[in-house]
Amino acid sequence: MALELQQVLLEACFRVIGPAVALADIQRLIERGPLDCAIVDLDIDRRFPLPASDLLALADVPFVMLTPDPWREVPERHRNRPIVEKPVDRARLIAAVERAMRRSGKRLPANDNPRQWQATETPQPPMQSAS
Repeated sequence: MALELQQVLLEACFRVIGPAVALADIQRLIERGPLDCAIVDLDIDRRFPLPASDLLALADVPFVMLTPDPWREVPERHRNRPIVEKPVDRARLIAAVERAMRRSGKRLPANDNPRQWQATETPQPPMQSAS
């Protein structure tokens, strides 16, 4: 799965520096330099994804969550993050990464790859506000 995600991101002109399989790996990547965006797979070791998400959020790194179940309970503190359902659709993944980066003000990669396909925004369910 990680190799497939890397290939999708490389084809879309993103530079890939992962994967990271432990919190210490993520911390080293954060310390090494600014991260534009991360992808967190909620379907891996149940003890890892939420602490990893918290660490990324604390470092102000935007991220996308991958899940086999789009209705999976996501903690309130991360509900504003883009979520992509597995199996991963290339266009939706790229659109989610771009959405996460735009929300954070991060610069998107230059489109100098002639093989890049156009990522389209996927409709998100309307946000419900508490009145």
